Amino acid sequence: MTTPETAIAVDHVTAMAAKLRRGVRLFTSVGDQPRARRATDVLLLTTSLVGILMIGLIAVPEPGYSRAIGDFMAALPSALLGMWQLLADLPILWSLLVLGAAFIRGRRTIARDMLLALVVGATLWLALARIVNGSWPDLDVLLNDVAPPPVFPAARLAIPTALIITASPHLVRPARRVGYLVIALGAVAAVALGA
Repeated sequence: MTTPETAIAVDHVTAMAAKLRRGVRLFTSVGDQPRARRATDVLLLTTSLVGILMIGLIAVPEPGYSRAIGDFMAALPSALLGMWQLLADLPILWSLLVLGAAFIRGRRTIARDMLLALVVGATLWLALARIVNGSWPDLDVLLNDVAPPPVFPAARLAIPTALIITASPHLVRPARRVGYLVIALGAVAAVALGA
């Protein structure tokens, strides 16, 4: 004889199995539906750009607290080097995964926005690196900047972050949280690697 609690548990397990058969849901909307941006998005973008520019302007000469953090990270065991390099690569991997999923799932507008964020992010990175460092950065630094001497901002973190932030309003909440966590871990790894 089946009790009501057992029936509810069976229904819950059946629903979970159906979700697993359909695949992991990454995007909040179904297909390419019209999107609307909030006014807070513009405010957040403006605040972020001003904040990055301000940090860039005070980055040279390097403040004392920055040197102290760098010294602390350098004092960590060298056995952690592989972990730091993996964490530094996570933002790139996550942004490529989301971009690939956007193409595969037919989310052309999200994929287009992410590709535009790639171009704008790379352009802003070049301009900000020019302002902060006083010269144009070498383009080989774009993909291989997880080693000293540091280039501000670190392209390996800045450009994937632009892609992740661009896609985040269209992702389900757990995927958004993963994106933010990946950005934070990538930032810590960049500091630990001296980038």
